[in-house]
Amino acid sequence: MLGTQLVQDLSDYGFSVTAASRSFVARSQLAGVSYLSGDLRDESFVLRIFEDRFDHVIQCAGVKTSAGSAWFSSRTVGDPIRINSLCLDYAAKSGVSRFFLLSSTTIYPTMDSPCVEDKGFDKDPDPAYLSTGWMYRLLEKLARDTSIRSKLGVTIIRPTNIYGPYDNFLGPNSQVIPALIKTFSESSQPYVVWGDGTQIRDFVYVKDVSRAVVDLLIRDHLDGPFNIGSGIGTRIRELASIIASLFHVPESSIVYDSSKPINVMYRVADITYAKQKIGFLPTYSLRHGLEETVQWYLQSLR
Repeated sequence: MLGTQLVQDLSDYGFSVTAASRSFVARSQLAGVSYLSGDLRDESFVLRIFEDRFDHVIQCAGVKTSAGSAWFSSRTVGDPIRINSLCLDYAAKSGVSRFFLLSSTTIYPTMDSPCVEDKGFDKDPDPAYLSTGWMYRLLEKLARDTSIRSKLGVTIIRPTNIYGPYDNFLGPNSQVIPALIKTFSESSQPYVVWGDGTQIRDFVYVKDVSRAVVDLLIRDHLDGPFNIGSGIGTRIRELASIIASLFHVPESSIVYDSSKPINVMYRVADITYAKQKIGFLPTYSLRHGLEETVQWYLQSLR
């Protein structure tokens, strides 16, 4: 999702772009962009990537999890560690100038106020995100250590809940927005939403995240970390209401199931630091971003 948007934005900006992924959606491929297909867990593929000379590397590959997926597995924790360690190592060896690490706000401990960057290593991560939170903490430390031991500049970005076109709308790893879009797009009542709807999350549209990354890339190097989100807490009940309205579904048809897992009750990012350093402010309201996402999803079904 984010990689596809970044390829588009970087290409539009005039950069020469190479994209590496296990697979590519045909409609997302752009003229003038080089595409390499392979598995970033495979060291021989990573070595092949870095046979070329790159100035910047933006590492977006990872494993999505949700309240309905396993909280720990060799894939959800082990794969991101292997992918990032290989990419960091070969980026440093090949003379890359700057490496952008996409971390996560799951690194933060339990908080009832917006997360500030300097709280990222206070206490343990929230119990709901304990393994993934520590995994991202390890990746940030690994990136910092690689930077110290080489000439590789590292920028750490901590996005909140990203949503938008090319998200995962199927399977147990589908997160709340794509899951709700799929639910409300289907003509089956009642429409079940996990939890009681009082959980609060920070949702940020993929185009705003991509713009923040590009803004960081075109400036002189900044280490971060940078929280990138909306800075606004939205209750799941409000989110469900907006998405339902886009499908003309009455709220009376929505049922909240408190027996289902919900992860943390509150997670919002403080984006003051990104605003101060790069002038970051989201340009998409939640409703606007959802409208574009729903439109894309419906077109993808045709």
